[in-house]
This record gives sequence, C-alpha cells and structure tokens, in this order.
Amino acid sequence: MSSQHTEFDYWATCTSFPKFGSVRLRRLHDHFGSMELLWNASHSQLQAARISDGLVNEFIEHRKIVDISRASDVLRKQDIRLVRFFDDEFPELLSHIFDPPAVLFVRGFLNPKMEMPIAVVGSRKMTHYGEQIIDTIIPSLVKSNCSIISGLALGADGRAHEQTLKSSGYTVAVLGSGNDDAHLYPRQHAQLARRIIDSGGAVISEFPPHTPPLKHHFPLRNRIISGLSRGTFVVEAAEKSGSLITARVALEQNREVFASPGSVFSHTSIGCNQLIAMGAHCVTSAKNILDVFQIDTEEQTSISYTPNSPDEAVILSVLSHEAMHIDDCIVKAELPAARVMTLLTMLETKRIVKQISGMRYVKISNS
Repeated sequence: MSSQHTEFDYWATCTSFPKFGSVRLRRLHDHFGSMELLWNASHSQLQAARISDGLVNEFIEHRKIVDISRASDVLRKQDIRLVRFFDDEFPELLSHIFDPPAVLFVRGFLNPKMEMPIAVVGSRKMTHYGEQIIDTIIPSLVKSNCSIISGLALGADGRAHEQTLKSSGYTVAVLGSGNDDAHLYPRQHAQLARRIIDSGGAVISEFPPHTPPLKHHFPLRNRIISGLSRGTFVVEAAEKSGSLITARVALEQNREVFASPGSVFSHTSIGCNQLIAMGAHCVTSAKNILDVFQIDTEEQTSISYTPNSPDEAVILSVLSHEAMHIDDCIVKAELPAARVMTLLTMLETKRIVKQISGMRYVKISNS
C-alpha cells in the first residue's frame, strides 16, 4: 500500500468504478473501514464482502487501469471537493432519506444546514406562463430566506437558478453528470453554473468527474434534489414529466409537494393539475408555500431607515440590492475592518441588511 495517497484519493478512485452504487459504497466502507483497504483488497477479501465473482473480477481489472494520482488531481485542479456521507459538510436533510449518496462532488459552498431549502422543478419546454410563475414566486421565497434547489436543466430549472441569483439568494444545482468543466450538463448552462459558484452557491453531483449525462442518472439526481429540500415545488409538468418523478420521490421522503395550477387545455399543466388533484399544495403565490412552513411573509423591503451615524450612512451607500463580499465593502467604505463588521452586525440586527452565504451582504431596506 502506498503512503503517498490520502483516504480522499482512494474515495475519489473507488467512486470511479461505476458498478459501485451509493448503497454498496456505504456498505463496503463499513465492511473495510477505509477506502484504501477496499482499493487494495485481495480477491478473497472482496468476496468476503459479499461481492459476486464477476464484479470482483471487474473491479480488479478496473484497478489496473486507474491512476490514483490522476483521479485526485482532477478534483484539485477544478476545485472540486469530495464530501462523504459521514462528513460534517454533508447536508443534514439529505442524510435522512432512504438512500443518500455515499459521496457528493462539490464545487462552491454547500451549506449543510441551509435555511428553508425549497426545490423548484418543472418543464424543460417552459411556457411564458411558467416563466411568470418563477419570476414572481422565487424573489418572494428568497426574501423570506429560502434556499432554492434545482437541477440546472434547460427551462424551469435554469430559470429558478437565474431568479435566485437576481434576488441575491442562495442556490444549489444538482447534476446528472460529472461537475467537471468537460462533462457539466447541459453545456448551455456552463456560465450559469459558474455564476452560481461565484455567488456563494454550489454545483454538486454524486457522479465523479468525467461521468457523462446518462439517462438513468437523472432519476438518481432527482432524489437528491428533493432530499436536500423541505418541499418540492413543481411549476409546469407534462403528463410524463421527469418533474413528477421528483415529486413522487419527495412524497416517499416525507417532504411537502407543491404545484402551480394551469389550464386544463395546456399539456404542460397536466402533471401539475394531477398533483393538486392527488393532494399537493396548490400554489398561486409564495405565501402558499411559506404558510405551510409557518414562515412570516411580511415584506421587509417596505422599511424606510435613516442612518444613525455618518459611518452607517457610508456602509448603506456602499451596499446595494446585489450581494457584496465583506472585503469589498471594507475597501469601498474606507473604514477599519472591525468597524465595518460591527456596523454590518448592527444593521443586520435591525433587518436593514442581510448576510447571505460566503460573507456576502445585501441591503434589504429602502434607505
């Protein structure tokens, strides 16, 4: 056994074997105690871990062609972190589902205890009606400190991420492919993925780098979208939409399901209307979602605030309704760092500014 590799290197390499799914990986980790021992196990040791002869032989052949250093280098070069199911960074809600992923590959900041995470999914062929729903409801959810989870797909997913970013909110994109630059899917949303990361959000996948977007990956991806969330909101869905799979999985995970009603003559509303008929919460405004979780919907943006000191006035003149990192705030305000931090804390207590992920601040008053 080589001592030059870390346990994380062995995790990265073991997950590259596609026939070890999340359940088996967790079981093998429990059996061997480490991924290094799994990677270096003999034929008989692998058999003792209840792996079939055929799969043992495939894994041994896989080990011969995989370069451990190269697998871990890909993660380091593209700033992809490997978060295991027992790590502190692993999202708490996701750990409670029946079949949580054994590992997540993370780009950006994944908050393990997100404030009120809501999944927003819908049709890839979204209508103008669907766009209006997202453009109206997402900003209100963000103002009430909801985090938005979606799948980066074309249509409703991408729109939900976009509106969250415009509202200076926190969003997580869950992929059905690797999240490395070469395999991130869909390619049309590569820049959107970068903006999510730069905003303090995250782009995650349970699939290792270099994994293509195979069809059977997306139902697996959907269980993570719903598993990260307190509730799943379906905006538009045809009768056999993948969004309905996410809604069904959400119910199996004992999470709330929401749907927007639509015309009985619109094929993109058939799925949502069916969900509502089956008992999903009908959504015509953000309040319908927030009320289920007993979240105060009072609009804070109506507050008018007069600065109490010249320094407060400087801070408020520097901040805007677009998120700003505290370091940029200190530079632009030309005030000592300790003074800026004190002022921001006081203004946050007064609900004049809000801290979002990654030490970024946004002004929420009309001052």
